[in-house]
Amino acid sequence: MPTGQQHDRMTIEFLGWNLPGVHRSMDWAVRVIGPGHQVVMHGAVAVRAMELLYGRPGRIVACLHILQDLRIQWPGIRPG
Repeated sequence: MPTGQQHDRMTIEFLGWNLPGVHRSMDWAVRVIGPGHQVVMHGAVAVRAMELLYGRPGRIVACLHILQDLRIQWPGIRPG
């Protein structure tokens, strides 16, 4: 599971820009639930919420965040 800093770095490497607030908002539950935190804020409702808060760029970063948590990787971009 990528850390917040890893989410930031991978998003910058993939998109060329980042919205750190999206990653922080989506991962708030990790402090309470731990590694299984994806049951909260990792679905369509969360993506829509990020779009409402940050516009279309928030939607893009939220979708990328979920893909990163699913361990979908692109050549040359590694979480570690």
